[in-house]
Amino acid sequence: WAAVLSLRGSCWIRVFPAARGLTKMRGTWAGGYQQAGAWQQSGYAAPGGYGAHHGGGYAAQGGYGTHGVYGTATARVASAGKGSAGNLWQSNQVRSMTSAGAGGAAVATSTAGGSVAEGLTVSGCTHSTIGSIVRGHFSRFGENHGRPTFKKTTQANGLDVMLYFWDDRDGAALCGWWFGPKVGGDQVWAFHGNRDLNPPASGWTVPFNGPIDNTLQVQRSQTGSPQPLIAAQGQHVQPPAMLQRSPMGTSPQQQALQAAQQARQQQAEEMRTKQEEMRLKMEENKRRIEETNHKRMEEMRKKKEEEDKARFEAAQKKGVELRAMNTIRQAQQKVRVAVLQNYDAARAELEAVLERERPNLNDKAETIQDECETLVGNVQKRIDAVKEQKRKDEGRKQEEVRKRQEQEQRGVELLAELKGLVREVEGKLTKLKEDADKLSTEVGINIEEAEAAIKTVVEASEVAQTLAQGASEFLHTNHAVMNLAPSFKIDGEDGAARDTRHVLSAFLQRIGLCKREAGAAVEKSAKVKTTLLSRAKAQSQVEEIEAVFKRYDKDLDGMLSKRELVAFAQSEYKFTILEKTLDLIWEHYAEYSQKFNDTGIPRSKFGLAKCAVGVARELERDAKRRKDAAFRKQRFNEAKAKLMERIKTAAESITEADQSVSKAEEDVKPLATRSKGLRVAQMKALADEIRGVCNRAREAVNTAQLKMTGLKDGLEEDFKSELASFMSSETKKHDSRLGRMDGRINRSVNLLSRFEDEVGKKRTLEVDKVRDSALRVVRYNQQLKDLSDEELFSRFDADGDGVIGETDFQQFFAGAECTIRLLPSGDGEAAPAEGATEEANSAEQSADDKKAKEGEEVVELLPENLADVFVTLCQQGENYVSQEEFLRVVPQYMMVVKQTVMTEDLCIKDSKTLRRLELDEIVKVVKGPLQESATKVMRTLIKALKDDVEGWVSPTGNAGTIFLKEGGRRFKVMKETILTEAFELDGTAPMAEEGGAPGEVLSKRKLKVGEVLDVLVWPQMDKAGLVRLKVRALSDKATGWATAVGNQAGK
Repeated sequence: WAAVLSLRGSCWIRVFPAARGLTKMRGTWAGGYQQAGAWQQSGYAAPGGYGAHHGGGYAAQGGYGTHGVYGTATARVASAGKGSAGNLWQSNQVRSMTSAGAGGAAVATSTAGGSVAEGLTVSGCTHSTIGSIVRGHFSRFGENHGRPTFKKTTQANGLDVMLYFWDDRDGAALCGWWFGPKVGGDQVWAFHGNRDLNPPASGWTVPFNGPIDNTLQVQRSQTGSPQPLIAAQGQHVQPPAMLQRSPMGTSPQQQALQAAQQARQQQAEEMRTKQEEMRLKMEENKRRIEETNHKRMEEMRKKKEEEDKARFEAAQKKGVELRAMNTIRQAQQKVRVAVLQNYDAARAELEAVLERERPNLNDKAETIQDECETLVGNVQKRIDAVKEQKRKDEGRKQEEVRKRQEQEQRGVELLAELKGLVREVEGKLTKLKEDADKLSTEVGINIEEAEAAIKTVVEASEVAQTLAQGASEFLHTNHAVMNLAPSFKIDGEDGAARDTRHVLSAFLQRIGLCKREAGAAVEKSAKVKTTLLSRAKAQSQVEEIEAVFKRYDKDLDGMLSKRELVAFAQSEYKFTILEKTLDLIWEHYAEYSQKFNDTGIPRSKFGLAKCAVGVARELERDAKRRKDAAFRKQRFNEAKAKLMERIKTAAESITEADQSVSKAEEDVKPLATRSKGLRVAQMKALADEIRGVCNRAREAVNTAQLKMTGLKDGLEEDFKSELASFMSSETKKHDSRLGRMDGRINRSVNLLSRFEDEVGKKRTLEVDKVRDSALRVVRYNQQLKDLSDEELFSRFDADGDGVIGETDFQQFFAGAECTIRLLPSGDGEAAPAEGATEEANSAEQSADDKKAKEGEEVVELLPENLADVFVTLCQQGENYVSQEEFLRVVPQYMMVVKQTVMTEDLCIKDSKTLRRLELDEIVKVVKGPLQESATKVMRTLIKALKDDVEGWVSPTGNAGTIFLKEGGRRFKVMKETILTEAFELDGTAPMAEEGGAPGEVLSKRKLKVGEVLDVLVWPQMDKAGLVRLKVRALSDKATGWATAVGNQAGK
C-alpha cells in the first residue's frame, strides 16, 4: 500500500493508487482520523478487475477516471459465479471526486444496494385519497412469493398498509408489487409490474388500474446504515487535531494503519486460496454429477426401449383380438336379427366363427363364449315363440273358415225367410188394392156402407204395413249375416243367382214399395170417404133448405109470397125487411105462377132471395155502425184532449226537475276547487248544503215520475188501448228526459259521496293527528311523573266511578304538561366535582336549558278537538272509556322495519346484546325515548311481545336509518276469513276475559280482503296451532277473534 497524505490549505486529500487488492471500504471518522472500513463479507477488489464480494459472488468495478478522479462504478452482484448467474441487485452509483488544482478530498460512498432493504420511505403521490394512505415509513414484515413484505409503521383509517409482491399464479397481468391493506387481499391502492427483489422506486400506477404517477417515490431507509460524507469541490474539511503533524517522519497512527492494511492483504490471499479450492471441488462435483446423469439417462433409454417393445407387442396382440371380436360381433348381429327362415344358417355361422377365432380372443374367450350362448338362448326363445304363434295363427284361420261357412249357411237360411216375409206382404197388398179399387168404383154406396168398406181397407193396410215393417226390421237385424251368403236367386228372375248385396237391395226396394202402396190405398180410401161426406153434407143442406122453404110456404103453392118472405126474415134473422128492399128482391127473383095466378119466390130462387135478405140486413147494420163510430170518435177526441192537458202538466214537472238536477250538477262539479283551503267543518257544511240540493232534485224527479206514471190512471175503459198508444207516442220524449235524470242525479250524488268520503277521511286524519298528539302528552306525563298504567287511569278518573267520562277527559288535559321535552337519560354521566364553583354550575345549567329548549315541543290541544278524540276512544254505543279500553290504547307499540339488536343497558358501548329483533316484529314501549349522552342517539326501553324480553333499542340510528316506527296496532285482511266471538274456532273454550258458556257455538262474520282491523288482544296460539288475535273492524266496529296465521305452512 502506498498512501500519500498532503495538506493543501485546510483540506485533507486521500489518494488510493491502482494496486491489486484495493478493497471497497466504508469510511468513518473515528477517534479523530479517517480509518479504512471493514471488509464487506469476503472477496477482494481491483480496478478494472474483481470487485467486492457480496453473498458468495464477484462484482465488477470500474477503473480510474482521468486526472486522478475515480470513475462511476456500478456494482452488479450475483448469488453464485462470477457476475453471471443469480438475481441482479439494484444499482447504485459510487462516486469519488478529487480536485488536482484546488485541493480537497473526496470520500467514496456506497448504499449497499445489492442487499434486501430493511425499511422504505414512500413519498409523493398526487391522488388525494391514496396518497394520504401510502405516504410514510415502512418496515420489513416477513416474505411473500420469494420477496420481502413491508408494513407501514402507522395505520390509515384503522387499516394496515402493506407493500408486497405477488407472482404470476393468477396471471402475468397480476404479477408485481402491490399496495393494499392485506397481503393477497381484494382491496388494493397502487401497482407496479416490476419483478425485482425490492420494490421499484417509481413508475407506480395509482390507483391500481389508473395512470402512472411519477411523483410516487419509494426509497430505501435501512436502520443504522452510515450516512455518506461528501465534500464538494471548494469545501475544506478540517481533520482532527491528533492527525495534524509535521511532514517529517512517520506517525504511530500511520504505522498502525499500514500494519492493518498488510493484515488485510494477507487475509485476502488466504481467501483467494480457499476460493480456488472451492472452485476445484465444485468442478469435481460437477463432473461426478454429469457421469451420474449420463448413467441414469442410459438406463432410462434402455428401459424406454423395452417398454416401447412391450407396448408394440401388446398393441399387435390387441389388434388381433379386436379383429376377432369384430368378426364375432358381426356373426352375433346376424343371429340377433335372424328370422325363422335363416335362423339355423346364422347360428351355424356363429358357431364356426367362434371356433375359428377362439385362439385370438386371449383372456376374453370365456366371456365371449358365455355371451354367445346367452344370445343364442334368447334368440332361440324368440324363434320358438314365433313358431308357436304361427301354429296358433293357422288354427285360428281354420276356425275362421269354419265359422264363415256356418255364417254363409245361416245367411242363406235368413234370405229364404226374408223372401217368405216379402211374399206375404205382397199378397196382403194385392188384396188391399182390390178392395180400394172396388170402393172407388161403386157409385150408389151410402155412408154406412162406405165407412164399413173403408174400415176394412184401413185394417188391411195396417196389417200390410205391420208385415212390411217386420220384414224391414228383420232385414236390418240380420243384414250382416245375410251379407255373408255367397249368392241367391230371387223368384221371378231368369238366369243365375245374383250377388247377395244386390239381392238385399232388391228385397229392401220391394218392402218399401209395399209400404208406399199400402199408404196410398189408405189415402185413396180417405179421399173416397171425404167425397162421400161432402156429398152427404151438401145433400143435407139442400134438404134443410127445402124444409125451411116448406115451413114458411103456408099456402103450399110452391112459392113464397111477400108476407111469407117477411115472416122468414123476421123469424130466422130477426130482421124486418123494408118495403123498397122487398120490391127490389121481388124485381130480381120473383116469378109468376099461372096455377095460382100470383107472383112469388120459387124454391129454385129461395137461396138467392135468402142472400138478398142477408145483404139488406148487413146494410142496415153498417149504417148503425157508422153512426156509433162517429159518436165514439167524438168521445175519443174529448178524452184525448183531457189526456193532453195532463201530459202538459207532467211535462212542466219534468222541466222543473231538470232545472233542479242541473243546479245540483253545477254545484257538485266545482267541489274539488271550492274545497281548497277550507277547513273540515267548512267542507262538511258545504257538503250538507249540496246534499240538500241533491235531495230536492231527487224529490222533483220522483214527483215528475209519479205524474208520468199517473197518466195511465183514469183512462176511459172504452178507449183505453187507443189512449195508451197515443200517450206512449206523446210522452216518449218526456220519458227519455226523465230517464236521463236518474243517471244525472246519481252521478251528482256519487261525486258528492266521494267528496263526503274525502271529508270523512280528512276529518279522520285530523282526529287521528290530534289523538296521536294527545297520546304523546299522556305518555309524556306518565313518564314525567313515573306513573304506572293503573295510576295513570286513576289520574284520569277524577270522580272515581271506574270509567272516564268526557269531563274527566277534558279535566286531565287541562292540568297536564303539554310542553314535551327530552327526559334525562340517567346513563351514568359524571357528576360535577365537589366544591365546584357556582359559575360552573350556572354554565352547566344554561347549557342544559339551551339543549332542552332545542328539543322541546309545545302541543296545542283544543277542547273541541279533544271531544272528537274522546268519541273515537269510546266503544260503539257508549259515552265513556272503560279501564280495559284505556289500558289498551295508552301503551305505545312499535314495529321493526329493519333488523336491529336489543341491548341490556341504555348505553350502547360495552352493553350486552340480548337478542336480534326480527323484521315486522311488534314491541311495546316501556320507557323513553331517552338520549344517550355518548352517541347522542335516542334510546327506548321496549318489551318484545314475542317472548316478553325487555331491553334497550335505537329506533333511529345516528345516520338517520329507521329501525322501528310506531304502529302494529292495525292489521289489513289479506285473505277472506271469519270473525268469531270465541277464541277457539269451534266455539268451545273461550278466553277467560271473553266469558261465554263452554260448548256454545257463537255467531260468525266474514272479513273481506282489504278490510282494516284494530287490534284489541295481541296474537296468541290456540290448541289447533292457529295464531289468533282479537280485533275490531273499523268499518262497522264489529269485534271478535280472527286468525292471523294458519297452521298450514304459515297460511
